[in-house]
Amino acid sequence: MSPDRAVRNRLSWLNAGVSLVVWLLLWGTINLPLVILGLFVAVVVGLAFPMTPINFRGTFRPHWWFLMFLRFLWDLLVASIAVLALVFRPRMNFKNALIRVPMRVQSDLIQTQTAELVCLVPGSIVLEATRATPVLYVHTLDVQDDPDAIAEARKRVRDAEARVITFLGSREHFDKLRAERRGEEVDW
Repeated sequence: MSPDRAVRNRLSWLNAGVSLVVWLLLWGTINLPLVILGLFVAVVVGLAFPMTPINFRGTFRPHWWFLMFLRFLWDLLVASIAVLALVFRPRMNFKNALIRVPMRVQSDLIQTQTAELVCLVPGSIVLEATRATPVLYVHTLDVQDDPDAIAEARKRVRDAEARVITFLGSREHFDKLRAERRGEEVDW
């Protein structure tokens, strides 16, 4: 591979452009020296810290995305009320848990989107995600050593992953998810 092509592969001009826009927004003004400096910084950062490519082999389904977004808003409301109730309890003697949640799909994009959905809902946060075996380690509030509460927390993460697969997954994963919901045995 030629050196020019290696540099082109390492530097995403789209990322450099987005970085430049963020740079200008942070400064709050636009002038030629600032644009030149911002472009220079974006190129240097892009070359020094290249983004790993995400191989997207899925299908974006806007109608499922909209339904997932509505469900996210509902989960956000319910979890916010639950955390608020925890805060105003007379005694704060709740126990938290770190749960291991195996993911269905080995896709960086789906795993990242799932982790973001989980983290944005109050009461849970993803502490670690593994790539080799797709697993999320999630810290959850107030499970009180109750196996049912831990199973429910694990189910919430798996449901979030299912919603991401529904709006962003490949046709194969989408069909497997539908088969799983019908109660069929599915090999992920």
